[in-house]
Amino acid sequence: VKMAAAQPRPASNGQHLDPCDYLTGCWKRNLEWRQFGGNFKRLRGTNAIVVIEEYISSVKEDGTRYLKWSFGRGLKPVDLRFGYVMKFNAGLENSDDENKKADSTAIEWQYCGHLCSGGFQQNTKV
Repeated sequence: VKMAAAQPRPASNGQHLDPCDYLTGCWKRNLEWRQFGGNFKRLRGTNAIVVIEEYISSVKEDGTRYLKWSFGRGLKPVDLRFGYVMKFNAGLENSDDENKKADSTAIEWQYCGHLCSGGFQQNTKV
């Protein structure tokens, strides 16, 4: 659930969506833990505030943006804890097809010392 002012949503007519612009802001994250098997009993739940901000890197690269993710119980800086920084490379996802490169954004971050990666596809908005 996004808590900040609503970001413009992409039109279904194929309008370009910048994932960084969409994600930037304050969000509420709800997680539930459930026991597998039987009746899938609910064990516990948590609510957390996620603040996503533009991060200015000393490394400048064309088509690259960084977002800093912080997690906590409130919106005040003292209530938030640093999570990670995600690197977004527009149009640089591994592909031999130039049309696919222009239509994708590669995403990289580190979590607990492990390099993680993902991608955003403009054509599906996922």
